[in-house]
Amino acid sequence: MTIYGQSADINSNIYTFATLTEVGTSEVVEVRGSNLSFICTVTGGDITWQIQGSHNGTTWASLDPAKTKAAGTHGDFYVGYVVRYVRVVTTVQAAGRTLSISMACN
Repeated sequence: MTIYGQSADINSNIYTFATLTEVGTSEVVEVRGSNLSFICTVTGGDITWQIQGSHNGTTWASLDPAKTKAAGTHGDFYVGYVVRYVRVVTTVQAAGRTLSISMACN
């Protein structure tokens, strides 16, 4: 598994999650760094999601409360969060709506 956040080259610290097309959980990404930024693109209408972190890849906690966002591009930024793994969980997502997220870590 590639670890994001350990390279001096910022381009090597950016990961694009698979697009979420229904309620569910993204793939898990291993990170090394405490500053995380997420650029989130919603299409088709409102979607509710949360960014989760874990120390061990088994026990997960939300980095902040779930958020509902309308179609468009949104940013989420976390400074000083020490986690080893991150993932995205959608809890409300109607048919035809998508969530695309890229993450940078350092």
